[in-house]
Amino acid sequence: MPMNLTTILPASRIRDRLIDRIAYANDASYFRLVPQAVVQPNSIGEIQSLFKFSQQNKIPMTFRAAGTSLSGQAVTDGILVDISKHWGEFSVEADVNRIRFQPGIVGGLLNNVLKPHGRRIGPDPASIDACMMGGILANNSSGMCCGTTENSYKTIHSMTFVLPNGFVLDTADPNANQIFENEQPQIAQGLLELKERVTSNPQLSTRIAKRYQIKNNNGYLLNAFLDFDSPLDILVHLLIGSEGTLGFIAEGVLHTLPDFTHKYTGQMYFKNIRDAAAAIYPIKQSGARAAEIMDRESLRAVENNAGVPAILKQLPNGAAAILVEYQAADSESMLQFKKEAQRVIGELKLIHDVEFTDDPIQQAALWKPRKGIIASVGAMRPRGTTSVNEDVAFPVEHLADAVTDLRHLFDDFGYAEGVIFGHAKDGNLHFLINQAFDTPEQINHFDNFMQAMVKIVSGKYDGSLKAEHGTGRNMAPFVETEWGSEAYSIMRNLKSLLDPDGMLNPNVLINDDPKAHVTHLKSLSLVAPEIDKCIECGFCEPKCPSRRLTLTPRQRIVVQRELASMRLVDSNSPEIDSVSTAYAYAGIDTCALDGLCGTACPVGIDTGKFIKKLREKRVTSNKSAEWIVENFGVAEKVTGIGVSLGHAAEKVIGVNGVKSISVTVEKITRTRLPKWNKSIPRLPKKLSGLRGLGGSKEFIYFPSCISRQLGVPSSSTSSTFNLKPSTCHSAKPSSRSPSGQTSIYKFPPTPRVTAAACPSLPRDTNPRIRPLFTKPSCRCGNGLSMENIPSLSIQPPAHTRSKPAAMTSHPKTKPSGVNSPFSMAWNFCTTMSCLNSKSTPWTKKSSCTPTAPPANSTSIRKCTPSPGNAPNPQLCRSTSVAAPSQAIAASPIPNSPPPPPKKKAPKSLQKNTAAITLPTSPAKLA
Repeated sequence: MPMNLTTILPASRIRDRLIDRIAYANDASYFRLVPQAVVQPNSIGEIQSLFKFSQQNKIPMTFRAAGTSLSGQAVTDGILVDISKHWGEFSVEADVNRIRFQPGIVGGLLNNVLKPHGRRIGPDPASIDACMMGGILANNSSGMCCGTTENSYKTIHSMTFVLPNGFVLDTADPNANQIFENEQPQIAQGLLELKERVTSNPQLSTRIAKRYQIKNNNGYLLNAFLDFDSPLDILVHLLIGSEGTLGFIAEGVLHTLPDFTHKYTGQMYFKNIRDAAAAIYPIKQSGARAAEIMDRESLRAVENNAGVPAILKQLPNGAAAILVEYQAADSESMLQFKKEAQRVIGELKLIHDVEFTDDPIQQAALWKPRKGIIASVGAMRPRGTTSVNEDVAFPVEHLADAVTDLRHLFDDFGYAEGVIFGHAKDGNLHFLINQAFDTPEQINHFDNFMQAMVKIVSGKYDGSLKAEHGTGRNMAPFVETEWGSEAYSIMRNLKSLLDPDGMLNPNVLINDDPKAHVTHLKSLSLVAPEIDKCIECGFCEPKCPSRRLTLTPRQRIVVQRELASMRLVDSNSPEIDSVSTAYAYAGIDTCALDGLCGTACPVGIDTGKFIKKLREKRVTSNKSAEWIVENFGVAEKVTGIGVSLGHAAEKVIGVNGVKSISVTVEKITRTRLPKWNKSIPRLPKKLSGLRGLGGSKEFIYFPSCISRQLGVPSSSTSSTFNLKPSTCHSAKPSSRSPSGQTSIYKFPPTPRVTAAACPSLPRDTNPRIRPLFTKPSCRCGNGLSMENIPSLSIQPPAHTRSKPAAMTSHPKTKPSGVNSPFSMAWNFCTTMSCLNSKSTPWTKKSSCTPTAPPANSTSIRKCTPSPGNAPNPQLCRSTSVAAPSQAIAASPIPNSPPPPPKKKAPKSLQKNTAAITLPTSPAKLA
């Protein structure tokens, strides 16, 4: 019997509506491919079945985490596997010297968990607060301080991977090597043969060793064949940096590194960028952890930003700057670095005095221009153009000449606004140019520029065409140019060995099309000034309360851009009607309008303001709103009466019965009403939790209309809960952690809180949710947490800061959806009050019951954080979008969250859930 997608996943996790496919059509690069379907597996078994389905039907498949990729490696016209939704667990192990994680967790969250212990992960990409660990490993991401010694390749301890043939292995298993060689003898032998080809060729071996002395992410990491002997060790390090083309990393374990707490920062100014580049080597030799170079154009882009050094406006044309930072674990080491900093200053050709500082506030002011370059250049780009962000690397001794040549290249091709900046300590430069792809002439111009750039970087200086962003589609045509025919042949053979069908993320890394870098290009249609400057980076997504319910801020903009593009061709097409109808709920009704996306957006876009305007267009009369404003007390009482009556009716006819009443009234009155659901708390008589509390307050309370109506349940008798340490045990120990290892899940110790803050979080909820309170009505939801409000902090009680006790893991529980804007608003309110919560949307109760902890232990609970990670969707450039192939045409997702399990879907939906039939060939998209 043929396999189909609906036999692998439920319809609720197969998204093939046109609006969903458009939303996932882009990553943060300048490429765009519309997937035939977006699937959201939650287990290794489902991943194995998807591999089989892809190979049987010859439909390519691509894994995607946060979609912050800058090189086009997270888009596909086949099946897009979104792992941002159900792969977010992690734990700290081995006395915090290692951290275990799934690929759908945001990298910055791991650092937040490790920081109290004085540890961190090695990779430090600029997007670490948005990108996920799956992408960090798959791209071997580095960053400002990581260099070539602290990346994933150098700090990986073990991983659990799934190969395209379905083979699964946890490499931490003591017998892993034997298992791999016995069960996958062909792959093991093939890897050894490739190693022999490398080691038996002295010229190639020397070239490989030399090229990885600087950052190099172009092609597969061939240094694995030199650095390791066993087939399994070689494979593990080849999967790092493979960009999801060789297999799926289901779980990773990294060694953690010391987090340097002492920092000494200063900014140096030079007459020109050549002098600045020439200063990098002595700065690096002095022990600086970071040396960030910025040319005059990049400084000019940020000189008007608030809080940046005033001297930026006074710099002459052609000037450049280097931001230098020394880091140390103790004051004695830092004292030596300070002496080195003063010595280096005396040796350099500076045009301004340098003032180093160890004041965190002044350090932040110095880092602000560097971190704001991409945003500022993107915001100033001509409307309709795309920001192209490339990264290359040179041997440091050639950096001065190379950066001068790049600047001349910009002038030759008319990119006067182009900027050069980057991690110069490692010879790693980024450059930004703004490019439109609307006409063949524009595309040809960009192609010529890329060809000339390749000749300078790879030809003249033998540098790296990709230092840290990953090869992707934009550099795949030039892998052989950089590496030579023999090395490229080994890479091709490696791909064929692991993925013989070529269905896993094809045309990334290995691509025979010499024009792949100018194919499937993104064109940004103009929509509105509020959102036209969006660079589609995805930084906003972790902050969005509705990212797991419908669309993210980036997706809302992407869909609007596609609608604008479609209307230019045919304003009355059925496709436009389909997307517009779906957008009413997914894009407009479910936007929280809270502006949190704007706090993370590098360009400062508040998508909520734009959505407010769309809502205004749908308002035909303000009479109701005006009446509520003038009679708010009456409206509040009426709402309270309605809640009380709803609970009374619920006792008689049940939750669904009450909900059906509002649905019937909607049909009769042709108006939209809130839907009743089981999570609505009972009405309190008064909210008095904040009164009568003396002394210091260790909580934060966010008052709102919702909390006034749905506040402290009537059963609450105490205004303050001082939680005692507890542990939560499952029936059997975790199968993932070796016996005896500490398993600590992603959150700081519990602070003292009050009932008013989040009056009734249950103690017996799913252990994946962090239980802070004791009553069964209030639950944290939608992923909004204190991590979204950087300016606020909570200091845990002193007794909770000791080493945590070990605990066993719990069975997973699937989160249930939020089923109305009304309950979503309630979850938004309560989540804002859940201190330090790292939760997924609230879930059903589990049987886990707190028990007394061992003596001298602290409170530890397992939970799965909600890394704000939503898929990366973007704009749609083409004038039409082809429908998915019949093989993957799953049932459309309704314009509201799916019904609870065990309930039949409405008849209107049941007829669309037929099993998927298999195609005879891959579907082709426009």
